[in-house]
Amino acid sequence: MAAKKIRTPPQSNTGRTPTTHPRTNQRIRLRRGRNAHRDHLRPLIEEPLSHKTAERWSEIFAAATVPCAPILTVPEGVQHAQALGLDPVTTIDGIPQMRNPATFSRTPVSYRNAPPTLGQHNP
Repeated sequence: MAAKKIRTPPQSNTGRTPTTHPRTNQRIRLRRGRNAHRDHLRPLIEEPLSHKTAERWSEIFAAATVPCAPILTVPEGVQHAQALGLDPVTTIDGIPQMRNPATFSRTPVSYRNAPPTLGQHNP
């Protein structure tokens, strides 16, 4: 009796087989399927991402006009916004505050009062 050949699916240049690619795998083609199969998807996403730094992925995604940003702490977020040329902080009565991110040409944002001090409105 001849040995049965085992057929392996072809791989693309991304290393994905037709059964792991989101466009062809019916289990993960739609969002509800991806949510239901996160344990299966996690290594498929994490492994390729691990080959580059977060900074490099940010550059790649920005070049492809994918809206994204790394998950940052508040101080890192302020620093990141400043590096992008934004002005994320305003000062009200000597207290630094996060600036409103929305800008309007005819109705500029105004900051009338500083935030209350700790316990200011407690009875």
